[in-house]
Amino acid sequence: MPCKGIRKRFLKTINGIKIFSVDASKMRKIKTDFTIGSNYLVDKVIPKKQIYIDNKLRGLDRKAIIKHEVVEVAKMAKGVPYKTAHAYATKIEKVFRRAHK
Repeated sequence: MPCKGIRKRFLKTINGIKIFSVDASKMRKIKTDFTIGSNYLVDKVIPKKQIYIDNKLRGLDRKAIIKHEVVEVAKMAKGVPYKTAHAYATKIEKVFRRAHK
């Protein structure tokens, strides 16, 4: 079921993937395990070629989560299983955060 009733704010497009900020608390009413970000390959409620991130994220946190989700999508699009793609994206996110402190 798509995310009906969820207001999305377009942020940017990276590698053909549209990135939106959304109200995470409203997303959790549809997808209870939504935390601060997700993508269409992980959560079927997110439309194809889209990433959603929590609209409360700012600055480095927002950039790092976007990086995480973009990397995760790229890996999964190549057939890498979610757990492996997520672990890899988490490592890249940590490196990104350290480099941008």
